[in-house]
Amino acid sequence: MRKRSNGRTRGGSAATVLVLLGAASCGQTEPDEPASEARQGAVTTTSFGSGGTGGTGAGSGGNTGGSTGSGGAGGAGGDGLAPLLPATQIPRFQNQLPRFFTYAFGRDAQGRRRYTVRVAKFNEQELPAGFPSTPLFGYGGNVFVRYDANGQPQPTLDPYKTTGPTAFVRTSPGPKFEQIRLDRDVTTYVNELEGEHLGPVDPTLDWANPNNFPKPTPPFLPYPPGYPQAQSPIVHTTHSHGLEVKPEFDGTPDTWFTMNDTRVGPEFVSNDYERPNSNQSAPFWYHDHAFGVTRLDVGFGLSGFAILRDPTGEPLDRHGNEDILGFEDPNDWTSTVAAIQPGISTNRHQGRFSLSLNAKNFVELRGREFNLTAGLPTSITLDFFLPSQQPNPSWFGAVQMYVDCPSKGVNNAFLSQVELTGKPTNAFSTLTFPVPAAVRTSVGSSCPDFNVRVTVNVPFNATGTYLLDKIGGITITPTTVLPEGEFEHDLIVQDRSFRTDGSVFYPQAEDQPPGTLGANPDVNPYWMLIVNGNTNVVNGKVWPNLDVKRHLYRFKILNSANQRFYRFSLSNGMPVRIIGTDGGYKNTAETVTSWQQGVTERNEVLIDFSNIPVGTKIVLQNTARAPQPVGPLPDPNTDGTVMQFTVVDSVAVPPKPVPTDLGLQVPSLTPDRPRRLLIQNVEVDDQGRVLQAELDGQLFHELTTELPTIGATEEWNFINLTPLDHNKHIHLIQFQVIDRTPFDRPAYLAAWTAANGNPPFDHPTLKLAPEAFFTGPPEPPHPEDNGWKDTVFTPTDHVTRIRVRWAIQSPTPANVPVGTNTFPINPIFGIGYVWHCHLVEHEDNEMMRPLTVIPIWQPGVSYPVAFRGNPGVDRGIVDYNGVDYEAKVAHTSVAGQPPPTRPDLWNRVNNQNGDWAVQIPYAVGDRVFFSGHVYRALQAHQATTANSPPNPAFWELVL
Repeated sequence: MRKRSNGRTRGGSAATVLVLLGAASCGQTEPDEPASEARQGAVTTTSFGSGGTGGTGAGSGGNTGGSTGSGGAGGAGGDGLAPLLPATQIPRFQNQLPRFFTYAFGRDAQGRRRYTVRVAKFNEQELPAGFPSTPLFGYGGNVFVRYDANGQPQPTLDPYKTTGPTAFVRTSPGPKFEQIRLDRDVTTYVNELEGEHLGPVDPTLDWANPNNFPKPTPPFLPYPPGYPQAQSPIVHTTHSHGLEVKPEFDGTPDTWFTMNDTRVGPEFVSNDYERPNSNQSAPFWYHDHAFGVTRLDVGFGLSGFAILRDPTGEPLDRHGNEDILGFEDPNDWTSTVAAIQPGISTNRHQGRFSLSLNAKNFVELRGREFNLTAGLPTSITLDFFLPSQQPNPSWFGAVQMYVDCPSKGVNNAFLSQVELTGKPTNAFSTLTFPVPAAVRTSVGSSCPDFNVRVTVNVPFNATGTYLLDKIGGITITPTTVLPEGEFEHDLIVQDRSFRTDGSVFYPQAEDQPPGTLGANPDVNPYWMLIVNGNTNVVNGKVWPNLDVKRHLYRFKILNSANQRFYRFSLSNGMPVRIIGTDGGYKNTAETVTSWQQGVTERNEVLIDFSNIPVGTKIVLQNTARAPQPVGPLPDPNTDGTVMQFTVVDSVAVPPKPVPTDLGLQVPSLTPDRPRRLLIQNVEVDDQGRVLQAELDGQLFHELTTELPTIGATEEWNFINLTPLDHNKHIHLIQFQVIDRTPFDRPAYLAAWTAANGNPPFDHPTLKLAPEAFFTGPPEPPHPEDNGWKDTVFTPTDHVTRIRVRWAIQSPTPANVPVGTNTFPINPIFGIGYVWHCHLVEHEDNEMMRPLTVIPIWQPGVSYPVAFRGNPGVDRGIVDYNGVDYEAKVAHTSVAGQPPPTRPDLWNRVNNQNGDWAVQIPYAVGDRVFFSGHVYRALQAHQATTANSPPNPAFWELVL
């Protein structure tokens, strides 16, 4: 039995405690069974802020565990810390939603994009004006900018921008990467986190521990100050979430490094991270993943979008000029006269619309910038409609055309002027503008930042409506049917609590009332199982407002909370269309009125404001319980509010039709390897207290058991034995959700515990097939997760099935040959990857396991002695006909002598369901299923038919 450093035995009846835990968390009556009375007192739901100032008390409106309520100010949580700022004292919708800056880049000798990202402390105004700023961690770097009328840098609206002015910016969440599929890049992450950590680093966890100091024992030091050896230096590593990268560039937990790289983790290779950008177009993201402190680093600001686009291969990503040159959307053209703004008309020469203009005197229209892909012609045409009302019959006016290509030094280049006098009225005419040779030469064969400007010079007393349509001569490039430019927004949603001095309120175990679920200050003084905030922060602003025009909008939404689930809906009940999931576009767009996003899940949604009256205010709401599903519903005025949309006075632009069929984005997969059963469990002590959450009853640094074969397609079954909902993330690949089936959790847990004992185990885990415990039919995927996924919602009382293909995501054949590496990188062996719960408090305390991709056995290969430890570089492991083997001795394989025929060279890996099998090496205490019974090994041996159970010299009967 493993022991804590304080000698506390980890034991107790896991089955009993989990049943009681679920009931107590819901406020239900516990079942009548032995020890339930004592354990009932150990399970408490707690909220902060209901007591008076300077006190911490339980009350209504709070959440289970370390959540923060919205009532009066809570206590100071620790000596020297300011008290909790009640959410009800923070006015909503005062902040305007900011856009993210986009990282600028150069190119190296290999043609790869090069980025430098610096990680440091800084302060940001997350609360409304008048409140203190918030100390945070932030990503920073050089970004593309445009300057406003006050000379202040603003984010660019063009995600494909490759040139232009830049400035250094640090934000939280960080600037976004805008990447192009197959355009490789290298990012250098620089750790500039000086001094002590902003949050309470808990050295009693298994964590990075850069000072390598022994785990402290009770009585623990309070925080602040905590333990200086844990608070500094600050470790960091960044995970490229969802992207196909080599193990050493994945940002796995043991690749951490400190400031100036003076100390590094046991699996650190480099802080120059290479990305081939081989995935399909999708909203990926990046975030801290340092071992044992991810909850603090992400909770204090380290996350950001990494958006991948495919403008040449994906029609929905086309970034052309046809709408701009066709005057399809008046928002693509900006007027220099505030009182005269472009409108829309169905009187047109081509397309759906023309641009209307009630021009008087002189008006200039500037078109949206686009990428000119060919040289300029000798002349450019414009279809122009003259109204019938002409106040000056001798002069109708004139139209001039200008172009800009700043990257080529072309600014305000005059092409020519066309007189309108004599042109037919109440009709379109085609105006021709010769292009001077000097302008054509300066622009050359292409221009990444090209735009056209049209000036309309008419009588000052003109009364009619002029129409502009179809600029011709310039090479037309097709564009997406989806909203772009100002109508595309990226949203990162987090929950967060604050102290009255503006700092982040992060609760810790030592400040909780006795019996708080998952808070055990005599075991872990600071870490807690459950942490939720009392406000919602979007793009770094508390409850922001976004002014929207009467137009269709596209939102990429990421849940970057520590562990809160969101169920989003709009306050007026209007529908949205979901077009994308974690890994890209769906096969079919689906219309919903609410949708759920767990931690790290992304969705792309379309919201149509084109028919909403001006002045309407619509709130993006959250109705998910916290913790889910046993916690209370959110308060509509605090954690139930996410942000607000305000419809402003603008031209109502009917949206372009977006098809329901989005193309074959996600193929149908068929498993060709044995399924994996993955258990989600909690560990309890002999007092019935929940100590931590685990996977398969194993700790993170135990032997690697997930050894997927390159090219294989597998089925993974996540069996949730806890009373809480979780989200599971697998590094490297995208997968598909198949279904979720309800099952008898208490019965399965009782059988699983009887077979294995109490976790964590000192033997490979025995796993029971779940079918005998099913209580209902399978439930299909939800619209929000019916597509490529890298994180899956695994609700309590359910078995969640996914299919995982260990191959490149795109192109998308259904299955690839097992053993074939289709990635542009080599993911086999190395330091490996991880899979884990993405509720980051759980991830930080053992709910994470290693994963290594392996090859198939082949003759003529020199195999080293196997290693599948963690940390370390795995090697010498193979798949033969769906069974994993590890080399006992170094050797070169021979044709006709595969692993099953050479037990002297190969051990079979014990990594599936625990059935006894020949060639598996068993250690003393290992358990197996055999003929419907459970046996325990009495001596170390390699299994043969002669020493199988029930041979009493080798095995004893357990069950």
